[in-house]
Amino acid sequence: MSCLPEETSLEGKEWGGGHGVFSYYFLNGITGLADQDGDGQVNLKEIERYLEDHVPEAALQHNNHI
Repeated sequence: MSCLPEETSLEGKEWGGGHGVFSYYFLNGITGLADQDGDGQVNLKEIERYLEDHVPEAALQHNNHI
């Protein structure tokens, strides 16, 4: 679910001990890191923005180290 059929899912120890990059940031986001307005809840727009801000950058950094 984290990538399209022609894409590769990235997994590694750097993302929570072996999660995929998407799962790692999704879990961090829904547990509070994506709460941009500080209301104690993470809504769909907040998690979407959090993932857009973090997943591509983490994947790019990973690919640059290969």
